[in-house]
Amino acid sequence: FWNHIRFLYQETNKKIDFRKIIYQYRWGITKEILKEIQNYQLNSFIDINGAVKITISENEWKTFTRKYSFLSDLDRADQSLLLVAQREKAVILSDDGELFLESQALKIDCLLLPLFLIQQIRMGMISKKNFSQCLRFWEKRRSYAKKQIEKWKGILTEIT
Repeated sequence: FWNHIRFLYQETNKKIDFRKIIYQYRWGITKEILKEIQNYQLNSFIDINGAVKITISENEWKTFTRKYSFLSDLDRADQSLLLVAQREKAVILSDDGELFLESQALKIDCLLLPLFLIQQIRMGMISKKNFSQCLRFWEKRRSYAKKQIEKWKGILTEIT
């Protein structure tokens, strides 16, 4: 998710920056997510000081992985998102299709970036113009299926 936010920022010559919007929400990171942030060299892009540091005990890991062994294909960071979201009744923001599907299977609320941004338009947090730029960018890069992008364009035209 954060990598996608950074990519939009970089590829639009810093015109699209959604960090401030995300920072307004209560968001957290686990030790596993922090490792991923460091692995993708997002440290200088994300201000983690405002994030809630979320711990997961070894016992929680064992119980979770035993109960949901089918999640073993996901990396540990994604598994930690699912574990915490289930425990805290939290919403996951993701751009990972597999994580999205697994969260649906576990009845965990998960929003892909475009759906999160549509919510933000409705709340007056971002402009329709910014979202249209994102749609063009995603369409050009084939980040999402054309049918899905057309659906989001339709939703965008319905928002007043």
